[in-house]
Amino acid sequence: MVHARPERTPGTRTFSTCTLNYFSFIHHSYFHFSFAFRSHLVSDNADTVTNTPIKINQDANIHVTEVFPGHSVDFELKEGRQAYLLCIEGSATFTGLHGEEHLEQHDAAELFGSNVITATPSGDAAAHMLLVEMKYSGIGRTDL
Repeated sequence: MVHARPERTPGTRTFSTCTLNYFSFIHHSYFHFSFAFRSHLVSDNADTVTNTPIKINQDANIHVTEVFPGHSVDFELKEGRQAYLLCIEGSATFTGLHGEEHLEQHDAAELFGSNVITATPSGDAAAHMLLVEMKYSGIGRTDL
């Protein structure tokens, strides 16, 4: 679970994460980062090539972006990977092999397979998005 807190200083966001490990202990942490346009915040500890502020013992990556009107950002999803995309603030249009999809604030999408997703803000405001990318484990939630 990831929550975005209100902006405290210009260009700075605070995220709260809650993770459940193998032994069912809950670890809750707050992270405070300053970023501009796009940032790769979290990566797998086994990945020695990617330099991120946070390393975890999971095959996952977390990216955040704030895209301003007139700009766009691409997310490349490789074969054998999947991602969950959350539009935290604003609204954006996402284009890729699937066609075009519009997400409003708090909307989410599941992505899988080899694809390049282009996010472009809709309207006059910036779009703030969170992308959690991991190994492909099947389409949809399997715990319901």
